[in-house]
Amino acid sequence: MDNEVENFSRTDLGQKWFDISQPEPYVVKMAELLESGSILDLGVYNGRHALYLAERGFKVTAVDTSAQNLAIMEPDFRQAGIATVQCDVREYEPSQQFDGVLAGMLLHFLPAEDVQPTITNLQHWTNPGGYNFVSAYTKEMNPPDKRPYLFTAGELEGYYRQWEIIDFEEKLTPWVAMSGADKGQKSHGVWLLARKRQE
Repeated sequence: MDNEVENFSRTDLGQKWFDISQPEPYVVKMAELLESGSILDLGVYNGRHALYLAERGFKVTAVDTSAQNLAIMEPDFRQAGIATVQCDVREYEPSQQFDGVLAGMLLHFLPAEDVQPTITNLQHWTNPGGYNFVSAYTKEMNPPDKRPYLFTAGELEGYYRQWEIIDFEEKLTPWVAMSGADKGQKSHGVWLLARKRQE
């Protein structure tokens, strides 16, 4: 199956359609495992993870390079008590570590030389016993020009060899429509939830 945009309606796809307003199951699982604590959400997109976690009592810091995106989310974030930082993830310097760090569909936007250092930062910003959630596009079934960087098979998991891998998948995504239109798109990606071992 290719990964081109196809003309399918939400009704036709039924349960195979992924609702991008809802949190990833990996983030739901992380919330259940942590129960409480501090969260760093990098590249917030539509705010679904930050808002989901804040509504469950987590103290959330949301970082995004787009001032416009943060401005759109500002009323909801303010009401939920979410702190915001507008900057490039590569320039971010937090003053604390977090119990959970999220980088959902973010790393494939970085140049190749910045991917490994950024993952190292994600890990460094995480408290011992805390969690990382990372997802990104892979080279499988995606054209080379889809994003600046595409992960190879097993690459992301390899960066977390010293961590406890809770969940890891490399798979074809569900049907997704980023604009909300009745057109679906599938891409191949990688999802990881891992726990930093206690020092």
